[in-house]
Amino acid sequence: MEEINFWYIDRKNYSNFEFKEFKKEFIENISSKFIQLYIHDKPVLIAGKELYHKDIFELSLKKFDIKFKTRLNSTKDEIPIEEGEGYKMVGAGRVKMFDEETLYFYDNSMDYLSKIKGTNKNHLEEIFGSERVDSDKLHGDLSFFVSI
Repeated sequence: MEEINFWYIDRKNYSNFEFKEFKKEFIENISSKFIQLYIHDKPVLIAGKELYHKDIFELSLKKFDIKFKTRLNSTKDEIPIEEGEGYKMVGAGRVKMFDEETLYFYDNSMDYLSKIKGTNKNHLEEIFGSERVDSDKLHGDLSFFVSI
C-alpha cells in the first residue's frame, strides 16, 4: 500500500474515478464527504464530491484490494459493512476549507450513523498531529478544525 494517508476521489464521469493525493484546491468553495478508515492498522482519510459515503467507502476498499461484506441501509441500498478483515471505518462526515490554512471536518453519514457518529478526532490526530487538531467550540466533539 502506498504511504499517502489523505486521498481525494476525483470523479471524471459516472463510472470513471481517480484517486489523488489530497490538495486543498480540490475542496475550495465546496464541501466534500469523507470517510476515516484504518486499512491494515494504518489511518487513511478519503474525501470526494458528488459521491455518497457508501460510494467513497466501496471505491476505497476496491482500490486497496480489500474484500468486504455488505448490508442494507435504511433506504435498502447495499453498503459495505463498517469493519472487516484488514479494514475498519471509524468516522464519516463532510470537510470544507474554513480559511486558507484550515480544514473544517463536520457532520455525519446517514448510511453509517448507527455505528459512526461523525468525525473521529483521534484518527485526525494520527494523520495530522494532535497540535493541528482543534475542537469546534460550538459543536464540541462533533466538529474539528485542522491546520494544514
